Order: sequence, then C-alpha cells, then structure tokens
Amino acid sequence: MSSASPREVYGWAEELPGELGLAGVRTSPTATLPGGERQRLAVARALIGFPDVVLADEPTGALDGEAARAVAEMLFALPAQRRCALVVVTHAPEVAERADAVLTLAGGVLEGVRC
Repeated sequence: MSSASPREVYGWAEELPGELGLAGVRTSPTATLPGGERQRLAVARALIGFPDVVLADEPTGALDGEAARAVAEMLFALPAQRRCALVVVTHAPEVAERADAVLTLAGGVLEGVRC
C-alpha cells in the first residue's frame, strides 16, 4: 500500500477525473454514463488510494472499438505514470498484445508465456 496521506488521497481524488477526461461527469450518477466513461470512472476509483498493483478484469469487454482503445491506452500508461504494476485479464487479443508479458490459460492449463 501507498504511504499517501489522507490529504494527498483527497487531492488526487479531486484531480483524477479531469485527468481521465471525466471532469464533467463528477456529479453524474454512474448508471447514466456511457460504457467508456463508466470504465474510466472505475479505473479512477481504483487509483484513488495510490495502489501498488492495479487489477483489471475484462476492462474493455463491454465497450465498442474506440472506447475500448481509449480505456486500454489509459490502463497501459498507468505503470509508467503512477509507478504501479498492472495485471489485466482479457479475452481481447488487441488488449493482450499491449502487455509486456502474456500468460495464456486454456482449459485450466497455462499454455504459453510471452515476455
């Protein structure tokens, strides 16, 4: 866990939506947001506590092409920007190919590793 102070965390929570292109939706109910904005908001919520590891389970699964690309771009920029590890679980080859390392699981068996 991060050693961020409560003041840092609250400040980050105020700034983060704007950094993710969500400044205009801060007071909108989540259910009223389009899928891409909901996914980015979920990422924002996950980052508020300055995590050392971000786990993303099918982060682009319910998104159209452009929204999926935007969310994937944002996620894969996190390790360099926020000094955290990123673990993504996905069925989308276009998302997996962006990773530094890929583990393939099929039928409960680890079939391949690409680094």
